[in-house]
Amino acid sequence: MTDSISSVPEAIAPLYKYDSFPVYQCHKEVRASKILKIEPVGVAHFEAACEHGKIILHESFVERHHPLAGGYLVVNADGCVSYSPSKAFEEGYTMLDDIRYQPTDAVEREKLQKCAERLIELGGLPKSNGMTFGEAIESLKRGNRVARSGWNGKSMWLSLSGDSTREITADKFWSKNNADYATEQGGAAKVLPCITMKTATGEILMGWLASQTDMLASDWQEV
Repeated sequence: MTDSISSVPEAIAPLYKYDSFPVYQCHKEVRASKILKIEPVGVAHFEAACEHGKIILHESFVERHHPLAGGYLVVNADGCVSYSPSKAFEEGYTMLDDIRYQPTDAVEREKLQKCAERLIELGGLPKSNGMTFGEAIESLKRGNRVARSGWNGKSMWLSLSGDSTREITADKFWSKNNADYATEQGGAAKVLPCITMKTATGEILMGWLASQTDMLASDWQEV
């Protein structure tokens, strides 16, 4: 049988197998926080309670990385988010400063913004403390956009089409049936406000409906 590295399980491969490999030293900077607890929340999401805050992760991330309490959520400068076991991370990295560090360099700020956007894509890094569904509705009524930190789609948000019933003339209706009805009513019809959604694919959805999970969630935020 051919003696090869690939034929030996990596957990028990003797170190001499790698003697011919060159040695590298890690010298990159990352953002990271130790996971204190991780548990399922809602549908297809997990909440990771970290030392520096709570992050909502999609189940696909958990299935791919298998994060455990004691390990670290790691965010690279390019926005790539991963998981590192405690021993590997602590042997390879030393903290430069705490999470309150705010870079003044424009390039560094841009890198952190990309990290934040990537975390939001994964359903994490809320911009403010989570709101209940009722509080989110009140925020919509005040003219704000709201979204759940647990949503997996990029840049999805809700908005209220208007704060009151409005009278719309027949020529402004997209639907021929609605336009005909408005004409029958003297040339206009009253339109009730509704909740709209900016979808992950860039469309505006009229008449968004909340799921049971959305109504019971407490991770709503203004965006």
